[in-house]
Amino acid sequence: MPKAPVRAASGGPQQILRCDDERHIVRLIQVNLVRQGHHVTATYDGGEAIGNLEEAEREGAIVFDRAILDQFMPMVSGYDVLTWIRTHERTRSRWVGLFVPEEEREMLEQMPCRADVYWTKPFNPTK
Repeated sequence: MPKAPVRAASGGPQQILRCDDERHIVRLIQVNLVRQGHHVTATYDGGEAIGNLEEAEREGAIVFDRAILDQFMPMVSGYDVLTWIRTHERTRSRWVGLFVPEEEREMLEQMPCRADVYWTKPFNPTK
């Protein structure tokens, strides 16, 4: 994960969607982002993330400025969430980062729906 602060276009705090089935990793990243002044919505599986996105869309709410997803989750993968984001008008241009295993990175970079950045797992949170 990059050390540089995450900034909204306006320079203020961002609403960040974080989805990963490894709760300790979600918490580690969430704590660091909250310390930077951001608001983090944590979800622990892709289905929950998509449910939150669908609810926000129905309500016309701001869904998120950035999403940080994990590829491997039970039932609904990070790529499934990414595909949902990229195929809906209100979210398709939002920034999305995807944690992937090194051996899948190249394949996912060639898929029709792409993340803005791919990080490989395992990762070092201090870099």
